[in-house]
Amino acid sequence: MIKLKYVTLVVVTSVKIEQNVKALIKSMGGIEYGAVKFISNVRPELPNGVEYIECEPLTYDGFSEYTFLKLWKHIDTSHCLLVHHDGFVVRPELWSDEFLTTDYIGAPWVYSETSYLTDEGEHVSVGNGGVCLRSRKFLELPTKLGLPLTHRQGFYNDDGNFCVYYRKTFLENGIVYASKELASKFSTEIWIPGLSQQSFGFHGFGYAHNTEFRKHVE
Repeated sequence: MIKLKYVTLVVVTSVKIEQNVKALIKSMGGIEYGAVKFISNVRPELPNGVEYIECEPLTYDGFSEYTFLKLWKHIDTSHCLLVHHDGFVVRPELWSDEFLTTDYIGAPWVYSETSYLTDEGEHVSVGNGGVCLRSRKFLELPTKLGLPLTHRQGFYNDDGNFCVYYRKTFLENGIVYASKELASKFSTEIWIPGLSQQSFGFHGFGYAHNTEFRKHVE
């Protein structure tokens, strides 16, 4: 049993409730967390030890607003592991304490000429929020600094705001983002040449290479 007393496992959702519960249970396999929380407007049947926290019904944008501005209030550990119906832990044995040396780690993004660009023109390679580890310090920074969730590059996602749009501000406040090499060991979204494909978690059933992960929730 891997003991992660500094990590809270958490789901935030108003959709695909049953699938999100399965993702939570799968992510609990072989791991003992400091806390496990299910945040939703719907209260499903949950395993023993999982705390239910009620929230307002969340739209797609509402989810991003909640995780960007409110999630920190429910995290009492140094980090939280946020999972989703299509992004969760599949290889607990690949956990590394090195993940905890970062404030944010998620699957690497594929290089895009027009996306994942900071205002300074930097191409960001790590930021996927499908399954990600975030420090409490990281989560509470938007509220501390009064940063609004913004709509840029055609998206209103919390991971884009956390890792791209406000990247310079976060770095200036001591935030540490994972390298793409470390991030590839943490999670996989799409195959990227030169990076590890054996990861602790994954995100995205829509990608062909992730077909193997379907068996974990079927």
